[in-house]
Amino acid sequence: MASRQITKKIPAALRNLHRYGSSALQATKVELPHQDPATATTIPSTLQDLKRAVKKEIKKTYWRKPKVSKRVARTYRKKAIRDGTFGTYDAENGIGWDASWDVGLFAKKRSRDLSASSALDGTDTNDVELLSGANHGNLPWMELRPHKETKRERTREARAKKIEDLLLLADEKILEYRLAQKEKKPLPGIENLIKKMMKASTK
Repeated sequence: MASRQITKKIPAALRNLHRYGSSALQATKVELPHQDPATATTIPSTLQDLKRAVKKEIKKTYWRKPKVSKRVARTYRKKAIRDGTFGTYDAENGIGWDASWDVGLFAKKRSRDLSASSALDGTDTNDVELLSGANHGNLPWMELRPHKETKRERTREARAKKIEDLLLLADEKILEYRLAQKEKKPLPGIENLIKKMMKASTK
């Protein structure tokens, strides 16, 4: 009995990237077919039928989402960089990342970078080639983003400085508070004592 060979299942994202290329990362515009009123076989008899006919005459368009999301594509791209298979793609085993797919993955970011660089040095953006393996994000090549940490940890230094600044004014504020409390107390004397006793008796 011949042994059954188990083949590795390639993820759908890599299959679509290999089949459609960088266009699999872009949304596509779809136009719904509409009927010409001159070729209509039925004449609307009521107002509702007329409204439905007008709606059908309007050409409706919508955007179809990409076959591969950029979040999933970035995951496979980072994995290829870690494994050292970036630049080429093995279609049989589903290993690697084709450098040409970066055009669709970083399309908006790349267009902004090229327009800015061409404005500075006067070169044409079409003459600038896409560097294979270049990371077009905000981080340099192969640099790992540090851990974000919690908000409490990120603002620890600023909060400590704020507390130290408040401690410098603590003695003055304590003195002001004590003086304000002292001014609230009635002045000593027989007149104030009699008034206090009269208020107590009326309660």
